[in-house]
Amino acid sequence: MVYLREAHANDEWPLGKHVSIPQHRCLEDRLAVASEFQEAMQVQMPVLVDGIEDEFVSTLKAHPQRYYLFAKGQLLWAAQPFEDYPRFDAGFDLKDLSHVIKQYSSQ
Repeated sequence: MVYLREAHANDEWPLGKHVSIPQHRCLEDRLAVASEFQEAMQVQMPVLVDGIEDEFVSTLKAHPQRYYLFAKGQLLWAAQPFEDYPRFDAGFDLKDLSHVIKQYSSQ
């Protein structure tokens, strides 16, 4: 999992009050919030953090959310938003993900 810039930072584009995080001003801010997220959500997988320059976001157009599967430095699979995204809320077809994981795991 890669933790990115805040999609709904309270000082840029707030979305309710259930989570109130200002946009990260430095890498230490982003690392701290990523760690808090990992603990609060009990995320068991490693959480990587995009640099403050947002290189991962820029390269893969990963903001606000995208789903990618990497292995051994290669992009194996990427979920693309539905055709009518962003007209509707989240719109990703993840049904192929388990197939790709199984296929890669058997190699």
